[in-house]
Order: sequence, then structure tokens, then C-alpha cells
Amino acid sequence: VKQYFVNLDDTVTQKIVVHKSSPRGTHFRRAGPRQKDYFEPDEVHACIVTCGGLCPGLNTVIREIVCGLSHMYGVNKILGIEGGYRGFYARNTVALTPKFVNDIHKRGGTILGTSRGGHDTSKIVD
Repeated sequence: VKQYFVNLDDTVTQKIVVHKSSPRGTHFRRAGPRQKDYFEPDEVHACIVTCGGLCPGLNTVIREIVCGLSHMYGVNKILGIEGGYRGFYARNTVALTPKFVNDIHKRGGTILGTSRGGHDTSKIVD
């Protein structure tokens, strides 16, 4: 697996088209994977939740997050929260591994399920 990390000095400009005599304008840090680890991989317990409704590519996003965490950062504890935000306190979880998510991008929807609203934020935080 080829590893690609974002350069910390990369930025993204707010406006794509500007006049050459205009000031530099606003820039933002570029999003993406960083090479520096802030936590030991064995200490990381990652969770992935899909909520708010369906959109194309959710299974691909889940797959890439799981594979990135596992292959690029060495994280082994990755849980999928089923049924949207309610899954946090209903304890509806599934262990996500690169093998488990290998072919999910070929299916529609989201393997985790989703929901719109109706959750109890205080239960999630607790």
C-alpha cells in the first residue's frame, strides 16, 4: 500500500480566481493524513458513524478510513457504530478491519446504517 501524507506547509486558497494585483487572500490548512503520530496506535480506539441520511460513496469513505487507519497508522481497534448517533448508546457496534471492508465499496447505502435526528446527545457524550 502506497502511503501518502499531506505536507504541513500546504494550504488551500479560499478564492480560486483572483486578479493578479489582488492581495494574497485567505488560505486554510490542507486536510489529509499527517505523517506525525500524536497517539500510539495501540492507544487509539476509533469509531466511525454515518448519520443524516444516505449519499453516494459512504461505503467507500468507510473503507478508506478503515484502511488508512490500519495500514498508514497501525490502528487495530476500529468500530463501526450502527444506526447513526443512537448506535453510540444502544451499543450497536461492529468491528471494522481491512478484510471486513474489502468489498463494501461495491454495495450501495452504508453498511453501518444511518438515521436522521432523534438522538440524545447527553447519552452519547456519557
